[in-house]
Amino acid sequence: MLSRKTALFLSLAAALLFALACLALSLGFAPAGQLRLAARPAESAALLAGRDEPGRLPTELLPGQTVDINSAPAEELALLPGIGEVLAQAIIDYRQANGPFASPEALLEVPGIGPARFEGLAGKIRIGDAA
Repeated sequence: MLSRKTALFLSLAAALLFALACLALSLGFAPAGQLRLAARPAESAALLAGRDEPGRLPTELLPGQTVDINSAPAEELALLPGIGEVLAQAIIDYRQANGPFASPEALLEVPGIGPARFEGLAGKIRIGDAA
């Protein structure tokens, strides 16, 4: 049987280990191959997709996520299917030269975006803040 002093010491040690484990998990540390949970919601749902390391940029949009083609930066536009860095910059250049897009279909006026590419964007782009 353990003495009272030993039992108290073991209880304190276990509590300390538990507190350290909670702290490590809240800071994003996890053993390789294990899921890390965020302590707070992401600022943008788009940031969740493709982000498996801190500081890494997203690689795709989540299902149902849309991009406002009138205000999105190049990094966000590049997440759209069929739109890479070059076309994202072309969208921004067109927007700066001609003003905001009046409708999603106006994206067809951007050089490099034809009907087939535009079809792939259906449901993933929007005008304004409405999701």
